[in-house]
Amino acid sequence: MTTTARGGAMNTTGGVDPEHADGVEEFVGMMKRLKEVSGLTYRQLEERAEQEGQVLPRSTIADVLRRQALPRPQMLNAFVRACGAGAHADVWLQARNRLARGEGPVNRSAEEAPATERRSSARPSPSEAGHDTEEGAEHSAPRSGPGPGAPPKRARPRAAAPGVWVTLSAVLLVGLVSWLALPDTSGRDPAESAPSSQEPAPGWYSIRPARATGLCVTEGREPGGESVAVQRPCPGSTPPYTRLEPLGGGRLFIKWVHPVQGWGCLTVVADGMLAPWDDCRRGRTTQVFTFERVDASGPPGSGSGRVTPYRIRSANDGQCLGVSGTDPGAVVVAGPCAESAAQRFFLAPGSEPAKSELPPASG
Repeated sequence: MTTTARGGAMNTTGGVDPEHADGVEEFVGMMKRLKEVSGLTYRQLEERAEQEGQVLPRSTIADVLRRQALPRPQMLNAFVRACGAGAHADVWLQARNRLARGEGPVNRSAEEAPATERRSSARPSPSEAGHDTEEGAEHSAPRSGPGPGAPPKRARPRAAAPGVWVTLSAVLLVGLVSWLALPDTSGRDPAESAPSSQEPAPGWYSIRPARATGLCVTEGREPGGESVAVQRPCPGSTPPYTRLEPLGGGRLFIKWVHPVQGWGCLTVVADGMLAPWDDCRRGRTTQVFTFERVDASGPPGSGSGRVTPYRIRSANDGQCLGVSGTDPGAVVVAGPCAESAAQRFFLAPGSEPAKSELPPASG
């Protein structure tokens, strides 16, 4: 076994086998052991992650290691690789997902099965981090687990360490893109229908898909159990509460706040879905959006004759947000912009949390 400081070659788990973890506390303890074995400081781990095109602020690492909660998959992936145990990242992710499902340690009697059948192979996507140009985080609020009846637990990465989510299958992703990328029958570029962003004023809002009456964008779960943005019936869709925070130049954060889970910025992750990340940064373009008013005489179902709808673009690559279907639970996903009602949203005054429900204010 060898350990090195920054920049050295290292490939060891230090005898730590996450497959044996029988609970969250033990799993986090194993993460601490892995860091100790690496011989790296929090700053060095942050720098190693950056060298691999990932984001892993040291404040996030410290927070995760002192909490008794499972880290998000992308944060864990970045952490394990930064510790020099990238060859074992899939084992750590498999163990983490097992605990998230409430299952016990791996049964060693089943080890004759090929490793590829027991492990996931989530790999980091540098583009998921966007262009993180600012040093400071907009906020980093403590978290604790939700109580009974609370929305799905968000073990958000405080460092917003980008990696790959436990994603939908390739077939489903192709279907989502096909659904959203409807042909442009108007003969004009989609951007031409919104000559200016006309950003909304800051405040609490309800974001409502134009073609799904009675549904609001709120928190749900993707097949891997992670928190993502979906559409659900508006009654009962809070918390989380949705707040738009303009950054200037037509750019905004879409923030969620929950009385237990705190603040989070919606972030476009590798599969195009939106995940709430605790670490908001103005320079992280995957967390920044523009709201463009769309001509109310647009395609059927776009809201013609009512309040002018918006097209919501990601500042990272210019893709537009849309909803994958009309049923409750359909996910919100970024895809090529099109003249489609699936990519139209209305803004309505939203519920404002009581002061007692507000965690410490974010940046």
